[in-house]
Order: sequence, then structure tokens, then C-alpha cells
Amino acid sequence: MSESNAYGEDYQDAYVFVPSGSEDTMDKLKGLWREKVVRYAIRVLSGGFGAVAFLEAPKGDDGLVELRGKITRVRDEVNPGTSVGIALRIGPYAPTRWSRKLKIGAYVRIRARHGQAGEVFAAVEKLTGYYGSALVLGDWDVMLELGADSFEEMKPLLGEQLQRIEGVQWTDSAIVLNDADEPPGPRDQ
Repeated sequence: MSESNAYGEDYQDAYVFVPSGSEDTMDKLKGLWREKVVRYAIRVLSGGFGAVAFLEAPKGDDGLVELRGKITRVRDEVNPGTSVGIALRIGPYAPTRWSRKLKIGAYVRIRARHGQAGEVFAAVEKLTGYYGSALVLGDWDVMLELGADSFEEMKPLLGEQLQRIEGVQWTDSAIVLNDADEPPGPRDQ
């Protein structure tokens, strides 16, 4: 189960990487946002995916059933090819949960070598540009959010920094433009 974040909220998070960032896909995600199925969604500037959606539900069995329904709704709207991770444990901050953001963001999916997910999860919170992280159950092991003031500053965060973490098998990044602190509703870039 997910843990409470630094603000004492009790929630269960899921992260859905969506292949398309088309206007149609973003309109569908915005509709789900208005319906409170999606907590936050953002179009990706570069990387293997077109958008990232963040979902939440209360902790507990009823919350897991609600979260499953939300994941299904997103998949029904934007499939094929979503990649889903469900937070098992949250770092000091959860991805997208705190408001101050630098201009350039990255959501990084990290697959750890067998048996090393816990060590990788513990190591990422020490990275420069760290915003939040979660140990996840899904296609990857750790969800990491990073931030920088420019693309030039982001480059070493995603390259050299991640390569130095013992136990990382592979990573892929979704680069985004953070042009609002905490958006009041659906937006795209």
C-alpha cells in the first residue's frame, strides 16, 4: 500500500504512461480530469510516451477497487499501449504532490535489477533535481520525478546521475514543461 505523504494525506496513487499525446488523447484525458478520474495529466515533450496521467484513490480495499476502475477508464479511453505503475511506497514526496516546480520536468520510469528495487528507490531521493518518487508495482519498479531550470540542466540529471545508481537496469524519461505551479484543471502544452 501507498504511504501518507509529507502532508499527511492518505491516498493510493497510480501512474499511467500513454503512448499518444495527440489533441484527441489530451481531450480524453481532460474529460477524465473533469470527472475526477484523473488527478493530473500532462503532455510529454520528448520520450517514448505522449502523455502521463496521475490517478489517486483513498487507501484501503475500497480505494483499490476505485483505483482499478479509474485505471480501466483511462485505458478504455486511450489504449492501446498504456504502461501502468501502482505506488507501493512513496518517497519523502510523491510525484506531482508538491507545488513548487522548476521549468523543465521529467517523469522517469526505472527498472531495477532483480532484488534491487528497494536500494534504487532509496537512492533516487538523494539525486539533484529530486521532486518525488514511488516504489511501484507495474512495468517498472520506481517512478521518479525530477526538475531543472533548463534542458541543459536536465541532461546530466537524466544521464550521468541515473547511470551512477547501483542496481538500475534501464530507465526511460518523459520530459515535460512545467508552466504552472499546481494547475487548477486540465492543461496541455
